[in-house]
Amino acid sequence: MKKILIAIAENKLPEGAFEFIRQLNEINPVLVTGVFLREVSYYAEPIMSYYGGMGVPAYSPEIEAISQEEIKKRIQWFESSCQKNNIEYRIHNDTDNLIVQELEKETRFADLLIVSAEAFYNLAESTEPQGYLQSILHLAECPVLIVPQKFQFPENIIFAYDGSKSSVYAIKQFAYVLNEFCNKEAVVVYEDSEGERKMPDEVLIHELAARHFSALNFLTLDKDLFRLSAWIKAQKSPILIAGSYGRTGFSEIFKKSFIGNILKEHKLPVFITHK
Repeated sequence: MKKILIAIAENKLPEGAFEFIRQLNEINPVLVTGVFLREVSYYAEPIMSYYGGMGVPAYSPEIEAISQEEIKKRIQWFESSCQKNNIEYRIHNDTDNLIVQELEKETRFADLLIVSAEAFYNLAESTEPQGYLQSILHLAECPVLIVPQKFQFPENIIFAYDGSKSSVYAIKQFAYVLNEFCNKEAVVVYEDSEGERKMPDEVLIHELAARHFSALNFLTLDKDLFRLSAWIKAQKSPILIAGSYGRTGFSEIFKKSFIGNILKEHKLPVFITHK
């Protein structure tokens, strides 16, 4: 059994995120902890202290009060959803600290954090995956699964591999945390920017990944954002796995790769972790 956090922080309940948990629980029972966070009305100036002076901005949110009635409604929805689907659950409703700080501590004691893609874009009042969502990704001490409200439960796994420590770490974390998917079709995709048509450390990544995934393929594509995105969209019910080396590396995910575009489209679950 694994412990999963679900962040509930918006008026629109994270039904997609909960649906992922429901289907996962049918395969292997989980313990899900609902973390009920306060509303965010807007963001103040970026602050640097969260990251120990590493120069990566986090955002200090202005908190808008929520009525006790609204909090009760969210808790009732979560409780009834868990009970209806025979899911073991806990409720954490301590909102004394800033939202991102609360989640940082909660993720230290969890295997996986699941968030609603649309909800956390909306909270940041932006169509860009910066600000609030990026702060959560920076601070999380466990992998984060970003799930859209409407999605198909994964039947195919896509690993974004670039030869880096972070991309290898993401493959291992996915295998450890969501081992229920290890028997599904999986492909390790490498974007070839040098034109060498050869995957970095090809023998080693084969040896590692093949130990965990029984239906595994490897694919090298030219570095072409449009081509890769089109290829991913053509896959049946995929989940995308990506890594970032260190907390400062998440900004690169959004800047340089197809992953940022996929997050903005809210079409498929994305599993992200950092070392």
